[in-house]
Amino acid sequence: MKRSTAILAIAASLIFPNLTTTANAQSLALINRITEITPSQGMAGQTITVKITRPELQLPSGLKELQAKLRKDIVLRFPGRVGSQTTRILFTGAQAGQFVDGENVVRVNDDTFTVRVPSSARSGPMQLRMGLGTSTSTVRFTLTTVGYSIENQSQYNIVSIKMDGVERLTPGQVIAAVPATSPNINILDVGATAGNHNLQITIGIDASRPVMVVFLPTMAAQRFLSPSQGFANPIGILPMRAGDYLVSSPNTVSAVGTSRTVSWQALEVQANGNLVVHGFDFTFNRTTGVTSFVHWIGDRPNVAGRGTVLEPSLAQWGVNAAQRTLTLRSSTGSVYTNFNVTFPNASGVAADGLTYTMQ
Repeated sequence: MKRSTAILAIAASLIFPNLTTTANAQSLALINRITEITPSQGMAGQTITVKITRPELQLPSGLKELQAKLRKDIVLRFPGRVGSQTTRILFTGAQAGQFVDGENVVRVNDDTFTVRVPSSARSGPMQLRMGLGTSTSTVRFTLTTVGYSIENQSQYNIVSIKMDGVERLTPGQVIAAVPATSPNINILDVGATAGNHNLQITIGIDASRPVMVVFLPTMAAQRFLSPSQGFANPIGILPMRAGDYLVSSPNTVSAVGTSRTVSWQALEVQANGNLVVHGFDFTFNRTTGVTSFVHWIGDRPNVAGRGTVLEPSLAQWGVNAAQRTLTLRSSTGSVYTNFNVTFPNASGVAADGLTYTMQ
């Protein structure tokens, strides 16, 4: 019996080089462990991301093949000894030494998983269980009872929520936009630690096609009311206006009071080879909601036209539009040009055929 145990221990060390074994190979300590929790604080029902170390993934290809062969042999010779390779991610429970299973564990890739925080979770380290192996993390998860409820009232999906610079959405997660005629909106509850936090919300079609970043003022985390009500004082991300977008570049031409001006420019190559800059300077007044423009050619003093931008209705905006034609009306009331904007690219094509990009 001792000889069989020794063989099993040696074989297990080849199959699982990230495991240590006791004399009877009954207890296996997993070196694979959770090393990162994002975000490291959250509320029950929230989905978080965990990263784990996988030392066996660093094995040379020859040892990986040997590992796979020996695993099959051990399973045949010692049924039940190797155990299932199902991954379980657990949170600290209410009782001392207790761990409770996370919900909806999803494998993103070899070293990344998402998991939903169960209602029975408490603050503390997390556990990773693969087969017979168990490890307890040195990093900790903090259960929160304060946070923010984010309401998507925009015509675009919310594709990123950063709190104090840390992303709070899991990969691929969005707060979806709904049509303007919908009686309901989508809401996400985001847990936080007590105190003030900076929130940065990005709206767009998806994470690879953002449209605009909304910077919110620093605000205090709110108390949790109930699962149906979320956190007190929900934050509504309002519909984006044409003016909001047209001046969303950080490169400001000027800022006076509640008005902000940003330039969109195009480069014209003339027949003689000369280069001429064309520009639209858009000014948005957040108090009045009016967006004006000045069109110049060559240099700003050479004004070709000026007027206002007509704001599309919510019905005209639709949901998650990649392009929209904005009508620019001259100061005389006639249509000056149509400015066809591609939002994810921050570029627009005017009637002159030139492509203007946000500066």
